Amino acid sequence: MIDDPDFSLALEATWQRLYPDDRRQYTWHDDQKDLTLILSAGSHDISFGQIDQASRLVLDLLLHSETTIATVLGRTATIYEPVIVPRPWGRAIAYYGHDGAGRQFGHSAILTCRCRISAGLWSSRRSEAELLAAMDDIASRIVFDRTPLDQERPFR
Repeated sequence: MIDDPDFSLALEATWQRLYPDDRRQYTWHDDQKDLTLILSAGSHDISFGQIDQASRLVLDLLLHSETTIATVLGRTATIYEPVIVPRPWGRAIAYYGHDGAGRQFGHSAILTCRCRISAGLWSSRRSEAELLAAMDDIASRIVFDRTPLDQERPFR
């Protein structure tokens, strides 16, 4: 069970935590499924009017880091369908792809006026469809404050 100040997530017993001393970054691996998951969160206060600009910035940073990592490892990253989707509580950000070594990866982020929650998932043996199904399952089980953006809330 991950119990972060901004979200919670219950994982099956097959998931084992790696690097348990990382604060607000949670790295897990499931040997049976050949999946590695990195979740991270950060608290912030942004206004409703800044949510789209902040979402584009988050997506740009994620894509830049993905291609930089691939370059450092001597690989080429191919990224498909980066999207920002409006939700009542904020924005959902996602993309998926693969690299030259056959690694499939996907990334999903949740951006609200109060926090950012990112989930990256990858595998060297799972197909694109299997990875996307696993990503959808994990993202659907993340519990966070889904208060609609249009409701007045004072900053923390």
